[in-house]
Amino acid sequence: MKIIVFENIFDNKPFSTEEVLVSFRPDSTLLKGNKPFYIPEFSDYFSEQIFAAVKVSKLGKNIGIRFANRYYDEFAFAICLTANDLAKRTQTQNLAVSFDGATSLSNFFEIKDIDFQQIKVEFHYNENINIVNSFENFINNINEMIVFSSKFCTLKTGDLILLNLNFDKKNIKIGDKISVFFNGNKVLEQKIK
Repeated sequence: MKIIVFENIFDNKPFSTEEVLVSFRPDSTLLKGNKPFYIPEFSDYFSEQIFAAVKVSKLGKNIGIRFANRYYDEFAFAICLTANDLAKRTQTQNLAVSFDGATSLSNFFEIKDIDFQQIKVEFHYNENINIVNSFENFINNINEMIVFSSKFCTLKTGDLILLNLNFDKKNIKIGDKISVFFNGNKVLEQKIK
C-alpha cells in the first residue's frame, strides 16, 4: 500500500502541475482509532497539517482525466505530523514525514453521499477553532492527482492519496489535542503525549 501526499495542492485552489510537491509515505506511518501520538526521542519539534485522504478503489496506470473518478469512492480525514528539525536537513527530509505514527486517519466516508458544496469541516487545536466550508475544487483536484500519480506509478486498490485542506500548520507539544469535525460530528481526534 502506498500513501501519496500532495503537500502544496489545496482543496480551495485549482490543481497546478507547476506547484506539485509529492512525497510517498510507508503504511507504517498510519495511526488509526484516535490513538495518541507519543513524541519520539529523535525530535521534539513537530508540526501538524490536516489532509483529506482518498482511497484508490481499483488498479490503474496512465489514467485519463475523464476516467479518473472511477478510481476512488471513499475519503477520510488525516492529521499528518512533520518533524521540523529533520525537514530542514536535505538528508533527512523524507524521514521528517515518514516515521511510524506520523499520519492519523479517520473512518472513511462514501463520496457519492457527500455534497461538497454544502460540507463544513472544523479543525480544533486545543481551544482554537478554524472552519473550512469551501470545497469547490476538491473533486477536480482529486481527479488531477489520480491522473498525475498514475503517470509515474501504478495505483493499486487501497492506496491513499492525500490533499491539503486549507488550515494553517500548527506546532504541537505534549498536552495538545487536535480534533477534526465533519458536518458537526467529531471524526478524528489526536492527543499529543
